[in-house]
Amino acid sequence: MRSTRGRCRGTGRGIPPRGEKRPGDAWLLADLVRTDAARHRPVAGDSPGVEGIKVLARAYQRLIWDRHRSALRLRRVLREYFPGALAAFADLSAPDTLELLARAPEPQAAARLSKAQITAALKRARRCHIADKTAAIQATLRARQLAQPPELAAAYAAAVVALTKVITAFSEQITVLEQQVSASFRQHPSAGIYLSQPGLGPRLAARLLGEFGDDPHRYASAKGRKNYASTSPITRASGKKKTIMARYARTAWIAAGRHPARLPENRRLLRRAHRLGTPLRHTRTSRRLIVLLPFPAPPPAAAPGPPERSQGQGRPQAARRAALTLASTGTHSHSRRAGTSGP
Repeated sequence: MRSTRGRCRGTGRGIPPRGEKRPGDAWLLADLVRTDAARHRPVAGDSPGVEGIKVLARAYQRLIWDRHRSALRLRRVLREYFPGALAAFADLSAPDTLELLARAPEPQAAARLSKAQITAALKRARRCHIADKTAAIQATLRARQLAQPPELAAAYAAAVVALTKVITAFSEQITVLEQQVSASFRQHPSAGIYLSQPGLGPRLAARLLGEFGDDPHRYASAKGRKNYASTSPITRASGKKKTIMARYARTAWIAAGRHPARLPENRRLLRRAHRLGTPLRHTRTSRRLIVLLPFPAPPPAAAPGPPERSQGQGRPQAARRAALTLASTGTHSHSRRAGTSGP
């Protein structure tokens, strides 16, 4: 709305004062549609299937963020009375960590944990090198550390038990929503196109499809898609000075999953690039991956020729080679200056 107000100021249209937020904005939008409809593109009309995928993907991401916040609260509580637990457990949202903390939330009770109890928790969490990890956890929990008075430690222990149950519930619902997101995404016709891109698995691809939509006329060009994803840099020039900056005005739902090391399918891409000797940088790689995403236009009519490949196999090797080649070179994007075209 700020940019719209700036363009319309001085045109004699009687813009209401800035203090009138909602009624004034509604009046301004209605007047723009009436007078300047030819200058604007229609709003993207996504299909109901994509809208459902977006709802599921956003709910899934919200649960992940809430679990992370609860884990940070658990870390803060443990730091006040039980610092040995922070040294013994690297991941506070792991199932074995939550099980052991719920069983022994106080330092004295944790020091009495036997190797059999710790080993059983690690086995249920399907950990590797169980014997070494059991010995390390037991030694850390039995080491001397500063302690709080018994009454205060009991209060902190009750808070820890409550937080472990909350994090466990979040993990269970995240697993349920993950299956629903994957099932809903694979039913979409564009699922094979997204899955053929390097580093995109069912979860991350579902989030991108939900945010980008499936309207083939939503973006005027690939540059508009990059601007919406905030992967295109902004170039500001003044005289002989030119500065290239990152685009910080972004959609949080896309930016949250754009890092190549966020999800397991992206970690596999990074390991493969490391074996090939082409290290990937997450900002450069994410910019290339957004460019490689094709527009979900309707498929052309079938023509006589060689048999078509199955869905999900459209040029996967070529796309991966293109991403690795672009990421390994030091070239910038197609245009060094971010354009004004947007979604």
